[in-house]
Amino acid sequence: MNSGPKPTGDERDRFIPLRHGDLIRRLISELKLNDVDATAFERLSHHLISVFHVEHLSALIQLEELYGPLDPDAETISLSGDGAPEIVNRSEILLSQLSRLLFAAHYDQLTQDDLERAIEVGGSWNVRLDVDFSVFDQLMVFARGYKKLKQHRRRWQGFFRQETIEFPEFHRLVLAFRLKPSKRFEPSLRTDVVYLKMFKNIPESELEVLLPGSQVRFSILDRGKILLPTISGAALAIYKIITLGLLVTLATVAAFWNWVILIAVTIGYLIRSVLSYFRTRDKYQFGLTRNLFVKNLDNNVGVIYRIFNEAEEQEMCETLLAYAILWRGAPGESMEELVIVERAEAFLRQVLNQEILFDLRDAMSKLTRLGLANVNAFGRWTAVDIDSAPNALQQILERLLERDDLIPRQQSRPS
Repeated sequence: MNSGPKPTGDERDRFIPLRHGDLIRRLISELKLNDVDATAFERLSHHLISVFHVEHLSALIQLEELYGPLDPDAETISLSGDGAPEIVNRSEILLSQLSRLLFAAHYDQLTQDDLERAIEVGGSWNVRLDVDFSVFDQLMVFARGYKKLKQHRRRWQGFFRQETIEFPEFHRLVLAFRLKPSKRFEPSLRTDVVYLKMFKNIPESELEVLLPGSQVRFSILDRGKILLPTISGAALAIYKIITLGLLVTLATVAAFWNWVILIAVTIGYLIRSVLSYFRTRDKYQFGLTRNLFVKNLDNNVGVIYRIFNEAEEQEMCETLLAYAILWRGAPGESMEELVIVERAEAFLRQVLNQEILFDLRDAMSKLTRLGLANVNAFGRWTAVDIDSAPNALQQILERLLERDDLIPRQQSRPS
């Protein structure tokens, strides 16, 4: 798997939106392989799928074992009796391994500056939220896929001239966090677990809504819209009630009960005004969160399974595409890295009708590790013969299956 994100100023997405089965069939078609070559390429692909699947299965089993006591949805009871230091240590290891997995699936981690900028954008465009990062003991946010959105608005500060704001939308967004004790969120949220959340199509301006403990913060204008009508209405009602009360007092001997009714009506109106304020605040909050139901993709251990599937698909697609390009070059031809990138991106552009940034460094490192390609002293690459490559992959697969750490060992029983 990748060890980390590839720094690049290119804004194109590195994610290849293809399943490996579709890519294999399309490569056979586009490369115009005859029956013999097509059969050889399919055989190689099946061996490659097996190797990647066993590698990811081993990592998945270890991550499941690590996340088990930290899963807020787990129905099983942990007998390890982990204390606070062990929980912190376990969660740090978990998030470190999860980061590597997300990088393999072509996610990028958002920095603290990225989060604060997103909150600032959201506050200038939507209702302001008060976000307190101190409630997080650990917080990591990962995003993949960027699309520029444009929206228009008119504000009184700009004399109601139309303004256009541009900000990115994240195609996929993953949150991983552990909380500290705080009064800002519901008591049902625990501090001894790690929460994992995955969302789709989240505009940068709405990122703050996803963070637990976020609270609506009204601007002076928002408060004025609520409080001024309430105060003026209450004052007018009190004036009318007092005037009516004085007239009634002068005309009847039941003055005491009239004043009691007057006070009760006044208090009732004030209570109604206060409740109206809170209803308006809740309406704002509901308006910010109501669309998250359809944008939520997975939670907790389900996020791990989904990311593992994405990472395995990406590694398969990158490796297959890079090998096919090297293999179908001129007989004995070795290729420079730039040529491989250009041909891979041209193929993806033709098939997907979109620009994809091919992660050559990662693809070639996998080809080298699996013995599918060689590089000479001049940095030129050559594919290993397709008839002998499956045998090399079969040997790798057998070694993987013999590894002791494929299935984590359980602790020995006490004597």
